[in-house]
Amino acid sequence: MKNVLLILTFLSSLVLVGCGAEGNTVVAPSDNELTAEEAKGQEEDDQMREEYESGGDRE
Repeated sequence: MKNVLLILTFLSSLVLVGCGAEGNTVVAPSDNELTAEEAKGQEEDDQMREEYESGGDRE
């Protein structure tokens, strides 16, 4: 009887641990998701890089 109780306790703890983490996870935005402000800044950076690489800013 003790073995059955130990096995049930062990299995129930595994189930609770497995399901408990699922409800407490924090979903962070992925790196691919940019806000409008970040997208504008990225676009400006890309334009400046293209101008520099094409020699537009060189004297």
